[in-house]
Amino acid sequence: MLVRGGEGCEKGLKELRTAIDLAKGRYGYQADYARGLLVCGQVEAAERQAREAWKLSLSAEERAGCARVLVACAEESNRRDEQIRWLREVVKHDPNDTAASQRLAKLAPPAPAAKPKAQNVIAWVEYETGMEQASKEKKPLLIDFTASWCGWSKKLEKEVFPTREVIALSREFVCIKVDGDAREDLTAKYAVHGYPTALMLDDDGEELLRVVGFRAAEEYAAEMKAALAAREAAG
Repeated sequence: MLVRGGEGCEKGLKELRTAIDLAKGRYGYQADYARGLLVCGQVEAAERQAREAWKLSLSAEERAGCARVLVACAEESNRRDEQIRWLREVVKHDPNDTAASQRLAKLAPPAPAAKPKAQNVIAWVEYETGMEQASKEKKPLLIDFTASWCGWSKKLEKEVFPTREVIALSREFVCIKVDGDAREDLTAKYAVHGYPTALMLDDDGEELLRVVGFRAAEEYAAEMKAALAAREAAG
């Protein structure tokens, strides 16, 4: 056994070097030599050797072993970032190493979860989900009938739906997106004959307002306000 600073160091390292020369490129000897150098206090040489062994490692076990040596080298030279880097490799290749996981948690605790950003897009849902939601929440519906090939629908998506006023008004509705080509049952039910078509309904499904074709953002927002006003007037 090699002992730091002991007389056995040089003899043991010499034997390992001989073994490496006889079996060039073999991972096991390279890794053992790195460990031997570390035990003998030759930290920089141990790190160089461990990095060479890392290149030769193939299995998860071999990579975890190399990473442990590199963690120890970084610890000896007081390099916190390198300790974290190689501890992550240990945990990655040996998830059952609880000691490494605990050390990593102390050195690099997980960042607190970011607070969710305020919604800045329209919260579209599918038809069945939206109808159920509107019934429960007693909210009006905005159903956007669209088609993937429709240029005016794409223009609406790009220029109107991302605007601040339309997004703000959309929160007063349950917003449903319908692909008319995929839901011919719904285009028949609501007598939709072209795209884009927006239907604004009360929570009972009664039509408040219909918008056929493209509208600029200001006009679209005005139509949404009109539908809300119509619902309010209906009581």
